Amino acid sequence: MSHHVVEKKTYYAVFAALIVLLIITFGASLIDVGELLNLTIALVIATVKAVLILLFFMQVKYATSLRRCFAASGFLFLGILFTILFADYAQRGPLNELNSPSGTHASEQVPSETTSETESE
Repeated sequence: MSHHVVEKKTYYAVFAALIVLLIITFGASLIDVGELLNLTIALVIATVKAVLILLFFMQVKYATSLRRCFAASGFLFLGILFTILFADYAQRGPLNELNSPSGTHASEQVPSETTSETESE
């Protein structure tokens, strides 16, 4: 099995790209364009970073087809998990709007006091 040698300038270029993406991530966090769009932007940037790391630092770019298949299956599984997560989040709604079965907000409930009516004096 041969080992592919990657030039140092490739690693420096990937490192520079990761630093630029880090700065873009920070800049995107300062701009409020809506909750859903902020999340989408952050996930896209994180995915690009992960792909760069996977391809160059983990050397999947120069790997065999079987190793590429296993790497792709990891991303497929991650996509399935995100789909289930977002479907669950959309179904439930925000946490601050959840109500208890009695119709009052959970923070507004007062614990009931238990008193014994048969006290001997």
